[in-house]
This record gives sequence, structure tokens and C-alpha cells, in this order.
Amino acid sequence: MARKIQTSTEVKQRWENNNYAKYTVRLRYDTDKELIDYIEKHKGGIGTTEIFREALDEYLYNHCL
Repeated sequence: MARKIQTSTEVKQRWENNNYAKYTVRLRYDTDKELIDYIEKHKGGIGTTEIFREALDEYLYNHCL
């Protein structure tokens, strides 16, 4: 019987720390309503990271190129 190998949480966390940048965003309901609405509208089926990535790509394309 093959031996089951489990990866520890510590190893996973170390890998994530080496491979991802992590940002925490806090949005105010009164001043960031448009952004909150945009995220809520687009989050059906894709993650928040992908929503931010697509929105930033769209913004950069429309304003910087």
C-alpha cells in the first residue's frame, strides 16, 4: 500500500510567502460604494483577485496606452 504524504501547513505557508504578494484592502461603504458594487457584480464565478486584475488591466488599457 502506498504511503500517504501530507504537506504541513507551515510548508504551504512558506511556499505561499515565497510565491505571492499579499495585500489587504478595506473599503468604506460610503466612499468606495462604486468599487464595492463593481466587485459584487463581477464575483459570480471568479475570485476577487481576478476581478482586481481584470479591472486594473482595463483601467491601464484605457488610460495609459
